[in-house]
Amino acid sequence: MRQILGVIASVLLATSGASASHNKHVGEPMVLVAKNLIAEGQVVIDVRQEACDGYVKGAHIISIDDFSAATDVTMAKILKLVNDDKTKSVAVYCKSGVRSKKVMGILKAQGFSNLHNLGGVGEYYDPSTMQKCD
Repeated sequence: MRQILGVIASVLLATSGASASHNKHVGEPMVLVAKNLIAEGQVVIDVRQEACDGYVKGAHIISIDDFSAATDVTMAKILKLVNDDKTKSVAVYCKSGVRSKKVMGILKAQGFSNLHNLGGVGEYYDPSTMQKCD
């Protein structure tokens, strides 16, 4: 947890010069946090229905709809990602933080204990850090 908070703080400091009034930069700090966590080998999940419009390279796309409609199948996917270790770090993001918060509650109810809500990435898209589905 301390490591994730450190990554978030570092990225926020590094991007603090970006003007929040420009929509291009909204969400950029959380994209960079997710990118750093993925580089460290941590599990990062994008729960947006529109994830194929552009998601963080290396993130796993598991829509909030999957959590609602097929919980057993979805939990099996996540357990595979964490090698059946519900204490392994799992970070979740969406567009604004609302869907990721809901998914955090679902994962917590399923026994996952090392969860991190990265919040929202907004409309941010940068081909160097994001990719679209094939």
